[in-house]
Amino acid sequence: MCLPVPATGMSAVPCRRRPRTGDMTRMDKLVVIGSPGSGKRAFSASLSQITHLPVTNLDNLYWSHEGKYVGDDIFYPRVEQVMESGKWIISGTYLNVLDMLLDASDGAFFLDYSLETCLESVRNYKATRPDTNWSVAPEGNENEAAYINKFHMEVRPKVMEALRTRPHLLVNRFTHQTGATTYLKAMGWSGKY
Repeated sequence: MCLPVPATGMSAVPCRRRPRTGDMTRMDKLVVIGSPGSGKRAFSASLSQITHLPVTNLDNLYWSHEGKYVGDDIFYPRVEQVMESGKWIISGTYLNVLDMLLDASDGAFFLDYSLETCLESVRNYKATRPDTNWSVAPEGNENEAAYINKFHMEVRPKVMEALRTRPHLLVNRFTHQTGATTYLKAMGWSGKY
């Protein structure tokens, strides 16, 4: 599936560099990254409807059914197995595999929403799904607000640096959900994100 870069509604520039659009006409390996609460799963599912690429959420590979980290000896092979398929959308921001994913991908989508937007998203998620206990760190005792704040303060700068050091990679960075929605609609998607 060819995914051209729409002219309006988003930034294709992660860190003060010009977008590369001419040589990025086919994208079969995509990474969706962002803070907890940014909507990576929903965006990935919508992108999959357009591209027909299968989605893998890193959370499903990282955590056991008991809410514990499965360990490097299980997690890394799981990620590599998904990547070997050659066609994928991998959703999640785990720094221990981010470089590997970015190096293998054709493009990345960074849902770079504000701390407030991510916190509000989690509040809304919990309000509409009272039977679901949304937890970003099943093994820890951090609450969602502290975990999301930690992402913005510690992880986000590392993500930005990883993107900056890959000028060959087409990165669509959305700072507002409207930009992500505009992108998806420009690609032919007609759902609600």
